[in-house]
Amino acid sequence: KSKRVDVAITSKGQSAVVIEGRENLGLIEEQVGDINFSLNPITFWQSHRMAPTVLSQVVRDYVQAEPADHIFDLYGGAGLFSAALLSQLGVAGRITLIESDENAIIDA
Repeated sequence: KSKRVDVAITSKGQSAVVIEGRENLGLIEEQVGDINFSLNPITFWQSHRMAPTVLSQVVRDYVQAEPADHIFDLYGGAGLFSAALLSQLGVAGRITLIESDENAIIDA
């Protein structure tokens, strides 16, 4: 019987292979600005190496969160956009991330 094989390559060239039915062989690491992400290789991540940085800046500029705001991140994935807004929210702010993919929730 054939098995699904997923290959993930990070923006820095780190790679991971996941074979269906086997335990996760390790997390991949991504960095966006000063924020580090440890991701399951099958979790969705932007495919272009500059996309996470560019999109995070667009989100920060557009949302213009203020301290103590409560933000909802729908289809939040691994938390890329939530992480981009953390510095604007301060300790009183709050983010509710909504996501259906279990791996992405764990990574967030």
